[in-house]
Formats: sequence, C-alpha cells, structure tokens
Amino acid sequence: MDTGLGRPADVGLAIDAPRPDGGPPSALDAGRDGPALDVPSVDAAAADRMPWPGSDAGAESADTGTQPDLPVKSDLPLASDVPATADVVPDSPPADRAPDNPVPGPDLGPDVADTAEVSDTAEVFDTTEVSDTALPDGPTLVNECQLGTHDCDVNATCTDLPVGFFCTCLGGFVGDGRTCRSCQLGNGGCDPLTTCSTVGNTIVCGACPSGYSDVNQDGTLCTEINECSNGTHDCDAHAICSNSPPGSFSCACQTGWLGDGRTCKAGVKWISVYDTTNCAVKYDGTLWCWGALGFGPYATVNPVPGSVTSMTGWDTFNWDQTRCGIRSGALYCWGTNNWGSAGVGSTDPVESPTRVGTASDWTWFAGTSSSSCGIRGGNLYCWGYVNGRKTGDTVEQNYTTPQPWSTAGGWQAVEFGWGNTCGIRSGELYCWGAQYGCTLGDGVTEESALPLRIGTATDWTAVAAGCGVRSGSLYCWGDNDFGRIGNGASGTGAEQKTPLHIGLAADWTTVDSGKTNYTTGLRAGIAYSWGNNNGGELGIGTLDDPLLPTLVDSNLSWQQVRTSTMASCGISGHKVYCWGQNNYGQLGDGTIEERLSPVEVIFPE
Repeated sequence: MDTGLGRPADVGLAIDAPRPDGGPPSALDAGRDGPALDVPSVDAAAADRMPWPGSDAGAESADTGTQPDLPVKSDLPLASDVPATADVVPDSPPADRAPDNPVPGPDLGPDVADTAEVSDTAEVFDTTEVSDTALPDGPTLVNECQLGTHDCDVNATCTDLPVGFFCTCLGGFVGDGRTCRSCQLGNGGCDPLTTCSTVGNTIVCGACPSGYSDVNQDGTLCTEINECSNGTHDCDAHAICSNSPPGSFSCACQTGWLGDGRTCKAGVKWISVYDTTNCAVKYDGTLWCWGALGFGPYATVNPVPGSVTSMTGWDTFNWDQTRCGIRSGALYCWGTNNWGSAGVGSTDPVESPTRVGTASDWTWFAGTSSSSCGIRGGNLYCWGYVNGRKTGDTVEQNYTTPQPWSTAGGWQAVEFGWGNTCGIRSGELYCWGAQYGCTLGDGVTEESALPLRIGTATDWTAVAAGCGVRSGSLYCWGDNDFGRIGNGASGTGAEQKTPLHIGLAADWTTVDSGKTNYTTGLRAGIAYSWGNNNGGELGIGTLDDPLLPTLVDSNLSWQQVRTSTMASCGISGHKVYCWGQNNYGQLGDGTIEERLSPVEVIFPE
C-alpha cells in the first residue's frame, strides 16, 4: 500500500485551535475542529529550513531558533478521521524532494499535485505485529541444551542463555562444567598410583611414587622408569639389563661372561690340551696358556695362565710345537715350524703369530709337531711333513704352505692320531695313514696314503683318533691297550678292526682320545672317561683303569673336554677345569700337585 501522502498547495494550517493535550494548536488539528485557517505563505528559503514531520530535524536553527515540537507517530490522524473534502497533511516527503528538506510550503510544485490520495478506509501505518521468538530480519534463537550441541561434561547440567549456554558440574563433581571430575570416579583423572583430593573447584593429584616418572607433571600419568632403556642402569657393558617393576632393574652377564651383572669377566669358549701345555681362548678374544711355555716343550713352568700374545680376536687355537689359531676366518701360526708345519713358506722358527696365506674362510685346524691340516671353504688342506701316512700323500716330502688334499667339499672336522688322521665329510667318516693297531677302522691292516671311507653311514657328527659319534651313539675301533675302546675288554687280541658300538646310550655329543691310551667323551653335558689312568688323567678320583665309560664329576656340566698324554681339561660354565699330572703346572691351579679330580684353573684378575 502506498503510504506516501501528498498535500494540495491550497491547504492551510490551523494555528488557532488548541491541541487536546494542551499544546499549541497544530495544522494537523485543522481537520478535526474546523476548517483550515489561511496562513501567510512560507518563502522557499524558510521552507528549506523547516523539518519534515517525523524527520530527525529539530535542532536549533541559526535563522529561526528552536522549532516547535511536531506530532509523534501516534498523534497523526488516520485517513478515516479526515473529511473527504479535506486534504491530509502527508507524513513523508514527496519522492522527488531531498530527505533533508521536508518542510511543506504553499506552493510545492506540480509534483505534489500528482501524489495519490489516501483511501477513505485504509490506515496510514502498517500495524503488523513483531514475532515473539524472532526479530524482523534477525537470527532465530537456538537452544543448544535441547539440541544436544553443547559441550558440557556428562556429569554437568546445561542451562540455555539468550546467547549460548552455561555448564554446571553436578553435586560431587568439580570443574568448569566442560570437564567435571570426582575422586570417587576414576580417581578423578589422577593416575591410579597417586592420591586424589579437591581444593575448591579443582582436583589435585598426588605425586607419582618412587621409580615412576610424572609424564604430565600433574600426577595424571605415571610411567615406570625404565633404567635399561634410558641408560641410567649400572650393568656391565657385557651384561643384559632387565627392567624389574616397580622402578628397579636386574643385570645378568651375557653368555660366555662371568660375574654378577654389574661386573662381567670373559669366560672361556675354547681349550687346547697338549702334553705339558694347555691353552684357552676367552670370549673377549684373548689367548691364555699355562704349563710349559716357550719354543721347547719344557721351556718354563707357569702354574697359572698368562697371555702369550697381545693379538686378540681369537676364535679357536691349537697348541703344539707349532701353534696355530683362527681369527675371524684367517689362520695364524708360529713356533718351531718343524718341516714347515707353520705353513708360512719356510722351515725357520716363527717368533710371533704370522698369517698363513690370505684366505679368510678357515673353519678348522688340527696339528702335530710336524704336520698340520685344516678346512677352508669346505675343502681339506694339509702341509708340513708328509710320509705317505698322516697327510695322505704317496710321496714322502714336506710342504711349507697349505696344499689342497680334498676339494670335494663338505669337510666338517679333522683330527690327528698316532701316525694317522681321521675326518668327517658330509656325515661320512674317512681315515688315512698308518695302521697302528688297526686304527684306520677299515677292516684291514694295510696303511693308506689316501682317505678311506669307513663304512657306509652318513650320520657321523664327531670324530677322534679311534672313536667317533654317529646319531648320538658312541663307536670306537683300533687297539685296545688299557681298555681304551671302552667295551669292557683290554690287551692284545682285543683290538677292533671296524667301529664298534659302545653301550646303549644315544646322547653322546663329543669324544676325544688324541694320541693317548685313554678316551674321554660327553653325554648330554656329563663327562665320562675310560682306559689308562696312571697319572689321574681320567679325573674319576682314583688311579684305576676302568674298561667302561666312568663318570668324571657329577657336579659339573661340561661344554667341551680335551685330552693329552699327561692331563685333561674341560669347560664347564665357561670356566676351565683340569686334572691329571701337574709337574709343569699344566693344571693351572697355581700348584704342581697331581689332581685325581677336576680343579678350576685360576685366571689372573
């Protein structure tokens, strides 16, 4: 509806009629009380200074002074109150006039005459009511509490506000409403290992217990301190650290190392036994020997172990008049070097460990005072004195460097005996050399310069001169002086030309007889000996010569046992024990007294 009202130029303003409210008469009252009165025309300049009814004009004017109050919106007459013949004063300026010059005048121009008249029945003002929940063209009010879009804690109440909402923790809970906690529920968010208390509107967590770290520095998360992972333990460098809650740890020496975990010393991983001199290789790669040292067999007497070389990194070692050992696959030898047994290209004595060739794939070495054999890359090599027996050569001569004896591959072990040698290749047993007392085991009495396969079995796992182990069973052959075979017989005529199964046990792991008339072997870590025992070499506590395997010491569990002509040694718990004759201190216990049972070798601190 068009609410703009026009006004004819000839309509006057009633200025004499009093207003109902007692105010001065107004031209707007003319239609109620009588005809409009004629008033002098207002000049154009004055009209421009007069405010239009309903405008903001009303401030003082420098030309006319203060303008009289104009009627407010509720004082204006409705169209129905105005006589049909009377003109109604408009409440808004004509469309073609500026809003800031709203004052009516007697002559307003032809545009005023074009203004449409107000209907007799239409009201001048829009009476549409404003909604109770929304302002015109404004945002609609939202109740987050009802809609569930608030972020109050599950243990809090939500109160809607004209703008937003408010959260209040329930009774027994404290917090800001977004987070509400109770010491009776989940320990108030404190770690279970701490205490929970309230201070005002706040939860306070106690300190983490000893041995635990306060991750968030507020008692909400306690984690056990792992000294093993953070490096705050005091375990030895060769120990394993194990975390032991709460807040503690334990130390245990690594395999092959001895001690309480805080201090660990290298244990022994390999031993060599030779007449009056015995040696050991420790887990730190150091080499120790005791007994008669030096180039001669009885050069000095050393009843406790001493270092024989500053070179370390040893894995295995064999002491004889020529000494050889393996370090990271490389073979080193030194000693008297009889017949070139050191393998360094000459027959001159070698004063210190010297590398044999450039190969780095040696896995096994065995030697005597004049002959040597070893395995590298699965192939068999021999050097030194060759008389057609020990090393299998058909020509009696000597070699000063390793010679390939068998390149068929698959060689696992090789050991020397009296005038002969035996080895295992891919589980098959081979022997060659002299036939002293049928020691080759091939069923004949003739010697052989070439390796002979003994039997058809393919399950041999350990070998010594005259004995071996296959599938856990013990077999021995050759002469049987002093009952060395272990079958209960002895003497001339009791020899065996082929391997003989000894006993019914099937848990044998190693055996060693070397160049002796007695034998020692291991069954599931238990040591047994039998044969010649004139110097207590069997370690059975007596000087008896048992014809059957006899227990050495029931209190020890052994990893390795080796024999020689005068004494025997073994490794138990990474410690070395020796027994037998001790005239050159070869037992290593600090004395030169004979021992009929194992005694521990005393290594320097």
